Amino acid sequence: MKFFGWIEEIRDLGHFKFIVLHTVNGDYQVTCKEGITINFKELSNLTRQSAIEVEGELQEKPISKLGREIVAREVKVISLSEPILPLDPSGKTKVNLDTRLNFRFLDFRNKKTLAVIKIQNTILECFRNFFRKEGFIEIQPPILISSASEGGSELFSLKYFEKEAYLAQSPQLYKQMAAISLEKVFCIVPIFRAEKHDTQYHLNEVRSMDIEVAFSDYNIAMNYLEKFFVYCLENIVKNNENELKVLNTQLKLPEIPFIKITYEEAVEFLNIEFGSDIKRNDEEKLCEKFGEAIFLIDFPKSLRPFYTMPKDEKVTYSFDFLYKGLELASGAQRVHIPELLEKRILEFGLKIENFKDYINAFKYGAPPHAGWAIGLERMTMKICNLENIREAAMWPRDRYRLTP
Repeated sequence: MKFFGWIEEIRDLGHFKFIVLHTVNGDYQVTCKEGITINFKELSNLTRQSAIEVEGELQEKPISKLGREIVAREVKVISLSEPILPLDPSGKTKVNLDTRLNFRFLDFRNKKTLAVIKIQNTILECFRNFFRKEGFIEIQPPILISSASEGGSELFSLKYFEKEAYLAQSPQLYKQMAAISLEKVFCIVPIFRAEKHDTQYHLNEVRSMDIEVAFSDYNIAMNYLEKFFVYCLENIVKNNENELKVLNTQLKLPEIPFIKITYEEAVEFLNIEFGSDIKRNDEEKLCEKFGEAIFLIDFPKSLRPFYTMPKDEKVTYSFDFLYKGLELASGAQRVHIPELLEKRILEFGLKIENFKDYINAFKYGAPPHAGWAIGLERMTMKICNLENIREAAMWPRDRYRLTP
């Protein structure tokens, strides 16, 4: 049999050499013995993290603590690593996060980093599987847009031939225009926010997992969210048992339906003014009080984008989803009435001509619709109990990091 991977450790005991072979499917101990391994003498030049091919027999009763042992007939060097490593992927030598991110390709060989990546893959797989089973159609909205999706100035601009364009801060307007004809849609897209954050919870490029549902309201949207979230956690518990052990974390499955707290109830509990933002420490207090997974609903008009459907003169049909003290998702029922949409755009100080195509879409039989967006990196961060969201992004982009 042949096995491929990277050398994590080497021990030379004279007539024996032991190699810990790292692979994405787990580690093996490779036992090399003089007289059995045909190129035994050549192995003295091996270096850690070299890529190798091992031909040998997998032992049925391994003596290795790893539980998987290969008795090597031959070890071939595919790519010899330089002897001095910029970081130790085994994790035995501690290194700061910046160094890990600077040499991310090596950090991917770290067991904890690999566990995070595998759990994130499960999240993405669950998102697609769940909504396809529910009859949703996956769409591909554009990343380049001509004006702000949500108003505000936190956009990255770029030259687009003779015009100015922007990187999309949300697929919001496009998923609405798709839903009013395709009924149920979802997408996974990168989004960009030009906000000058410098916290462990924010990035300037993230992956957004979005849905939009026609002939619905915000209660239906919330119902989809809680069912997907529990489905996802169930699959991680079932399929990522080893990764959860590596990360030393356990997951509790929240009960459906999730607790709903109105914004008004929340600010009363927090003893802050109506109209104030719910801040990070406020989210922690609310989860400590009401539960690990909760909805905050009915936010004031001033705290929601122009396309959010008003519930009355004060509040909107809107919600946030909090998990372990952090907002993971935000959603709402949308304005589908052209006249009301124009009014809301003007109230936000925006120009109607910048949204002409969007407004026109609702003049031809547009039903009520609602949806939400959940951040892949934030969801990964909380499920894996990571301290910094950058650990949940393969190549994070923030205010200071544009490489590698």
